[in-house]
Amino acid sequence: MPRKGKNNDKAHPPIHPVRGATNLSGDDQRVFEFVTRRFLACCSNAAKGQSTNVELDLNKEVFTTSGNLPYN
Repeated sequence: MPRKGKNNDKAHPPIHPVRGATNLSGDDQRVFEFVTRRFLACCSNAAKGQSTNVELDLNKEVFTTSGNLPYN
């Protein structure tokens, strides 16, 4: 389901996990994990966070850094 808009594209429902899969390995495990993470992300609220940028001028030498933190 799209996050915005009212149009329906008549597409089939997304692929989603129907039960846990602890007996997979290799590519099968990676595909299952991808599908599961994608499904959970589609059902979750959009991520929110805070970005910080710091610039320090110390004796005519400039240092910069930045970082991102998720909201709790």
